[in-house]
Amino acid sequence: METRNKGTAIYEDEINLYDCWKVIVKRKYLIAGIFLISVITAGIISLLMPKISMVMTVLEIGKALSLIEDPNHLKVKIDIIYPFNTISRLNIPEDEMPDIKAEIIKDTSLINVTIKSPKPEFALKILYDINKQIAEEHGSLISNYKIDMGNKMKNLSLQINILKKEKETVFSKIKINEKNKAELRGQIQRIDFRIQKILEETNRLNLQTNPNNVLSSILFNNETQLSQRYRNELEDRLNISLPKEELEIRIGLERIEKSIKDTAREEEALQNQINTIRETKVLISPSYSKTPIKPNIKKNMAIAGITSLFAGIFLAFFVEYVAKMRFRQ
Repeated sequence: METRNKGTAIYEDEINLYDCWKVIVKRKYLIAGIFLISVITAGIISLLMPKISMVMTVLEIGKALSLIEDPNHLKVKIDIIYPFNTISRLNIPEDEMPDIKAEIIKDTSLINVTIKSPKPEFALKILYDINKQIAEEHGSLISNYKIDMGNKMKNLSLQINILKKEKETVFSKIKINEKNKAELRGQIQRIDFRIQKILEETNRLNLQTNPNNVLSSILFNNETQLSQRYRNELEDRLNISLPKEELEIRIGLERIEKSIKDTAREEEALQNQINTIRETKVLISPSYSKTPIKPNIKKNMAIAGITSLFAGIFLAFFVEYVAKMRFRQ
C-alpha cells in the first residue's frame, strides 16, 4: 500500500512539472516579449545616462628623518582642505566641485587620489592642482629641513676645525715640554761637569800645605753644595714636574681626539640623513581610462534580462491561472 502511494506521489510531481513546462511554452511569447523589452529598455537608459569616468593619481609622500607628513593627516587635507584651495585657485563654482577621495595604500607611504566625474578633463585639472599644492607645501618643508641640516653640518665642521687647532696647540705644548726636558738635561750635565771640576780642584788644594788653601777649600765646598742643590731641583723638575705636565697634556690630547672622532661620526650620520632625503613625488600622473566606469551597460542589461525573465515566468503563470478560473466559471 505504501509503495503504491509513493508511486502516485512521484507521478503527480512529474505531471506538475510537465504542466509548468506547458505553461512556459504556451506563454513563451509573453515571457520573451517582457525579456526583450526589459533588456532593450535597460540598454537605452544606460546609453542615455551620463558617462562617469574614474580619474586618479598616486603620490608617494617624501621622507626626511621620517615621513614629511603623516599619511592620515594628508588624507584629511586632500579630502577637505585642498579642494577649497582649488576652488579659489581655479575659480570653480562650489556646486561644480566633484567629490575627491584619498586612500592610503596599506603598509606604504602611497596615497591614491580619485575623482568620479562625467567631466574627466575637468577632474584632471583639479588633481593636477592638488598635486601642485602638495608639492609646494612638502617642498617648503624639505627645503627648511635641508637648511637646518646644512647649518648643523656647518656647526659640526666648525667644531672639528676648532678641535684640530686645539690639537695642534697641544702638540706644540708637547714639543715645548720635550724641549724643556732637553734643556734641563743639558743644564744638569753642565752642573755635573762643574761639580767634577770643583772636586778635582779641592782635592788638588788639599794636597798642598799652603794655609791660604783652607779658605779656598771652604769656598769650593759651599759652591759644590749650592750646585748640588740646584742640580737636585733641576732633576726633580726633569723627572717629576715635566712628566706630570706631559701626562696632563696627553690626557687632554686624547680627549680632543675622542671629541674629533665623535664629531666626525655625528657629521657622517648627519650626511647620511641628508642623503636619504626623498622629495614627495607623483608616481602616477593624473589620468583616466577611456572606458567609463558608469554606466556598465552589459551589467545593467544582464540584470534587467534575468529580472525580467523571472517576472515574465511569474506573469505567465498568473495569466494562466486567471484563464483557468474564467474557464471554470
